[in-house]
Amino acid sequence: MNKEFIEYEQALALKELGFDEPCFAFYNHNHQLLRYTNPDKDWNSLFNQTLRNSKIIVPDTYTAPLYSQAFRFFREKYQLHNGIYPYYDEYEFQIKDFRLPTNTPINGGLMKYEEAELACLNKLIEIVK
Repeated sequence: MNKEFIEYEQALALKELGFDEPCFAFYNHNHQLLRYTNPDKDWNSLFNQTLRNSKIIVPDTYTAPLYSQAFRFFREKYQLHNGIYPYYDEYEFQIKDFRLPTNTPINGGLMKYEEAELACLNKLIEIVK
């Protein structure tokens, strides 16, 4: 399940870029991924109390978005659309910036799927910065 969450460095960068959404997990001060678990509360009350927005919960802790949340953030806030496409037994990513008149895509090299997701996310962060 941990591979569904973006890495600490990317979570911190997204926070700096304005990511402010509820998440199922967070990174602590040791950069460890911790998921929220509380069997005594339902998810709605949990979201309303501790997960609302990605504000710091404890000093040096940051929410950990899912890859799908991060990609949606770039699509909705910055009009940066992306996809990861198979090429034989490897994958490449493609980013389209709909803010530019030419809309020329940015392509990534061939790699494993998880590597393509991370490379695509890093490139999106770089474009916005």
